[in-house]
Parts: sequence; structure tokens; C-alpha cells
Amino acid sequence: MNKKQLVSMWAGIAAICGLGGLGEYVEHYAYMGYKGFFFRAFFVALVTAGLIVSFKDKKDPTPKDNQNNN
Repeated sequence: MNKKQLVSMWAGIAAICGLGGLGEYVEHYAYMGYKGFFFRAFFVALVTAGLIVSFKDKKDPTPKDNQNNN
């Protein structure tokens, strides 16, 4: 993983942990229960996974030594 991917991953983990901690202080979260938490956590994980995939390094599948110069 490159640096951008690691930052995205840790930001997503922190956001999901923040959602869990927020539920203790907000009455709306207590009313919705775990269903609301998992719904929001799923979307945070989805965005985080999208960022990790989009920041993936695009490398040439063949090494430079094996390429033919035509």
C-alpha cells in the first residue's frame, strides 16, 4: 500500500470509530440502534474502499527488460 492508501484506510477506521463514539452522546443514534450505526458504517467503509482502489499505483504489467522495441 502506498501512502495515500494508508491515509485513506486510517481515516476510514477513525471515522467508523467516531461513529461508534458518537452514538453514546446523541439520542437519535440511541433511537435507531445498531441498524443505523451499521448503515452509516457500511457507507463509510464503501467510500474508504473506493479511495483505496482509486489511489492504487498503475504499473505496467510487463517489465521494461521484456518489452520489444518495434
